[in-house]
Amino acid sequence: MTNFLSDDQLKRLADWEGILEENFRGATDGLHSFSPRIVVRCYSECDSTMDLARCLSDQLGQDEYGLILTQQQTAGRGRQGRIWKAMPGALCMTALLPWNNSSEKLYGFSLVVGVAAKEYFEKLGIALYLKWPNDLLSNTGLKVGGILVEVFNNYILLGVGINLLVDQDLPLGAGSIESIAGRKFSQLEIASALLPNIIKAFELFSAEGFLPFRGLFEKYCFYMGKEVTISLGDRTARGRFCGVNERGGAVIKTSPEETEIVYTGELI
Repeated sequence: MTNFLSDDQLKRLADWEGILEENFRGATDGLHSFSPRIVVRCYSECDSTMDLARCLSDQLGQDEYGLILTQQQTAGRGRQGRIWKAMPGALCMTALLPWNNSSEKLYGFSLVVGVAAKEYFEKLGIALYLKWPNDLLSNTGLKVGGILVEVFNNYILLGVGINLLVDQDLPLGAGSIESIAGRKFSQLEIASALLPNIIKAFELFSAEGFLPFRGLFEKYCFYMGKEVTISLGDRTARGRFCGVNERGGAVIKTSPEETEIVYTGELI
């Protein structure tokens, strides 16, 4: 079990916080409803940005957004409580997005974030693809990043982890932004531009739900039209990946006559 360190026990990066706050003020001016205040906390090292985000949620005012960013994360986690080992230089951040609706209305949101990330990196000339329900892939299917969505204290806690640098210790099946782009990117550089893109997508999702993103996810999906296996815990679903429905559920053609909709599971 991780020995959790509180905010006052951690080294804050005041210069990073100042840069991000200034960048966010300009980047969010174009939001269609308002320009939100984003409370930023940056650290040299922490156990988990998700845990620190839970603490920050108690301190935010109404309609305030939050961001936890760290240079190094020592005890990150992924979906279903899995350990996520952060490589040196990886983007490790958790955004706090105000959310007063039910968890049921969050269906498809991890796919929305994937679309926002894909389109941001595309502007940099970096081709990424999406894997249902929460991964970012290279064009060869290597995992470059992942997305974690939780709800706590009327906030969506949105964890984003992306391998930015080439590292010989990357696990089998993993890739990096540097290996695709041929150059290095910093954590500060990516977080500064990626979060405003995510907030804009979140604004649209809050107003209109998943439907505006459905076709985009299918366009960017690495496994579209391919044969897949999805682990559902006590069983598996096998068939052709035919896209997603209006709530972000995977549509699997299991036989010529049968289709199965899957909302939670692991594409293996």
